Amino acid sequence: MWVTSPLNLNHKFLEAVNAKDSGLRIINVNDWSLNDKLPNGDSVYTFQDVVIEDKFIDTTVEVPCTDVLVQARSDADAASLEAVATAVMMNSNRIAGR
Repeated sequence: MWVTSPLNLNHKFLEAVNAKDSGLRIINVNDWSLNDKLPNGDSVYTFQDVVIEDKFIDTTVEVPCTDVLVQARSDADAASLEAVATAVMMNSNRIAGR
């Protein structure tokens, strides 16, 4: 499964799939197995239609989307937690699809 923001489609993976005669394709994900809830009752995933190829007739797929959730072990050292926090902060635009 490939994970990205539905608003940010500038990826080498998508370029490879859309390349002429690549033989690759992106398929829809069935949501029956992705309907779990968080402890607060919110859905883990939402589903959005995303245009993956902008042509005369657009090619769209339904994809699962989720907010970023970072979990850490309670015994994780401060340096590891700082590294993860920095990675999320430094990539916040990519995570948000900007």
